[in-house]
Amino acid sequence: MAKIIITIVIILTILGGGYFVWSKGYISGVGKNQNPQIVEIQSKGKLVVGTDATYPPLEYLDGKGQIVGFDADLASQIAKDLKVELELINIPFDNIFDALEKGEVDLVISSVTITTERQKTMLFSAPYLNAGQVVVTNFGASDISSVTDLKGRKVGVQGGTTSETEAVKYGAIISKYADYDLAKSDLVAGKIDALIIDYPAGISMAQSSNERLQVTGNPFTSEFYGVVAQLTKNGLMSSVDHTISRLKSSGDLGRLQHLWFGQ
Repeated sequence: MAKIIITIVIILTILGGGYFVWSKGYISGVGKNQNPQIVEIQSKGKLVVGTDATYPPLEYLDGKGQIVGFDADLASQIAKDLKVELELINIPFDNIFDALEKGEVDLVISSVTITTERQKTMLFSAPYLNAGQVVVTNFGASDISSVTDLKGRKVGVQGGTTSETEAVKYGAIISKYADYDLAKSDLVAGKIDALIIDYPAGISMAQSSNERLQVTGNPFTSEFYGVVAQLTKNGLMSSVDHTISRLKSSGDLGRLQHLWFGQ
């Protein structure tokens, strides 16, 4: 009888210990009910994010060679919610999606526009920034407050881009440029009245102009950026979307935009 009782106690102890181990694993986020994609990230202790650090103020190298910018801060928040360290890797944009496909990075956060074509081969998060077209004018210009004020005005655009298409829509007198360097010089010199350009590029132009230029208003077209993962990484992307939703609802995403874009 004593042997039977001892055997029962041993069995209960083993089962209890096993339950405790399972429970502890579950609570700490590494149990069998946790998404395996999250477990994988947490087990290696870091989130690896690829970005092409050549596009201020979204992602660029500071004076110390560190990757900084709006997207870098967003990546940091995602890693924080996953309770892991962040590793940012600078990868040329032409190679960045290959690195994602090969598993060299977990995510790509690099001013990637969400398109129907891209969604066929990669998984996108909820949009986190509208990078549509904006109007850039000389600082303090009060006669152009929105895109509707461009009718009959001399407006610089990069030829063959959506900027040119929008300028035509609003009745502007179009000046085409191969790139925006000369267009910027002509705007400062008063040879043209305004530019139409992508929002991030417009912000970067205004920030580097020593307060001679300004972005007028918000984007008047929609071109949304999203975080990118492999097509099968729904579990990981669910966590990314949770972070984006948290930042939006708390107002922190708006504060990040103000920090890096000044708007």
